[in-house]
Amino acid sequence: MASASYNRILDTLASSSLDYYAGRPHDIIHKAGEKFLKTQLGLGTVKVIPGTEFIFTDFIKEHGTQDTYYHQLDDLAGTTSLGLTGGSTSLSEIAADPLTQGRYEVFAGTRNIVYPQAMPRGNRINQFNLRTLTELRKIFNEEEKLWWIGRGAADTTTTVRAIGAVAGDTDAVNGLPFSIEGFFNINGIFAGLDPVGVSTDFADWAPVIDTDSGSAQISVNADMLSELRTIQKYINTCGYSESEHVTHGWTSKEAFEGIVDAMVSKGALPDPVRANLGNAWDYKIPFGGIQIQWTRYITAAAEYDRDGAAAEIVHPFYGLNMNNIHYNVTTEGAMMTSEGMPGWIAQAGPLIPIVGKTNLFKRIWFSRARSVVGGRRSSFALYRWIA
Repeated sequence: MASASYNRILDTLASSSLDYYAGRPHDIIHKAGEKFLKTQLGLGTVKVIPGTEFIFTDFIKEHGTQDTYYHQLDDLAGTTSLGLTGGSTSLSEIAADPLTQGRYEVFAGTRNIVYPQAMPRGNRINQFNLRTLTELRKIFNEEEKLWWIGRGAADTTTTVRAIGAVAGDTDAVNGLPFSIEGFFNINGIFAGLDPVGVSTDFADWAPVIDTDSGSAQISVNADMLSELRTIQKYINTCGYSESEHVTHGWTSKEAFEGIVDAMVSKGALPDPVRANLGNAWDYKIPFGGIQIQWTRYITAAAEYDRDGAAAEIVHPFYGLNMNNIHYNVTTEGAMMTSEGMPGWIAQAGPLIPIVGKTNLFKRIWFSRARSVVGGRRSSFALYRWIA
């Protein structure tokens, strides 16, 4: 009986490794080291959903236009409206049906995972697993970058870009899920909805932004203490219910340090707490019922100067309701693992030698989309702080 070829052995190792991790996207995100996706993971808003091309969310225009009809409990003759001066004597006749749906397009990603033809001595299974895991972690690292600046890993352009959610949006970019600047677009169409166009049906869909750049310098403690009151004001403005309120604040590392310096200068804190406040890569500052933290992908830039009053380099601050911002990875028949679990990656063929080289590659693809459940009114953005 013919024995398995060396390439077939390598293909089995690669396929087994990919098969194992295909059913464990949450574990990979947890170990990937990026902050935003890990925060979503902790909130339960990283979803694995059946394969689809679009995600839809329903929106209600308004409640019925008539008032509640108040009357006595047991009046056989019937009664007119009570408790309202000049109140209506009829029940509502207008339904509060879903008016429309927000639409979020699912896009795919494809990459080659390159394996060396000959590996060092040792456990080949562990070597293949490590090579595979490194590549899959990189996918989610790139997803974090796409969210914050709207640029892929291979995109050497550093300017921040707004990306819409579906074809037809003001900032739509074919193939890319929406970015945070696309999320905070209030002057155009997002997810197929226009909050400020001819119709005002979707006014509650719009987020809150403050574009008064130059109002504060992150290096001046008095300015940042004042800005903490501004943050608190918008936290209050964007709070509506247990599920519709700001949960997290995100900004640049420099602005985060400015907030820490301001709080340390003002707070009556014990010396150990004062010395270590904010001194960790993943540290969060509790403030106003939210968690404030920084990401390495946000840096001061001219693109954040939204008011256009002067050519200023601005640090943004995003107050996000992360309960309603979802990250959805899709699964379908081609992605099922050998364990019968829904997988998030598909293998496109066997391990293939690279022409003219000793390495081999395995091609994989995946699909995903971000979506927003409910309106954007429970999130805000400040474009106020300069260096």
